[in-house]
Amino acid sequence: MLQPLEILTRFVDIFLNIMTKYGTIFFKDYLTSPHSYETYMFPWSCHDVFTFSLWLALSLFK
Repeated sequence: MLQPLEILTRFVDIFLNIMTKYGTIFFKDYLTSPHSYETYMFPWSCHDVFTFSLWLALSLFK
């Protein structure tokens, strides 16, 4: 049986890890040069990271 609190905890941990390691760099670059958004090495939007984190958190419980 999946424990919702454990899933939520892992999801938040994964999401925050990705966003703090990669997100801040790209958001800062995007603010200074919005037109170079397509050239990112990490072209995931916040929504993509959210979805991936949720999928990973759920898959860890199989």
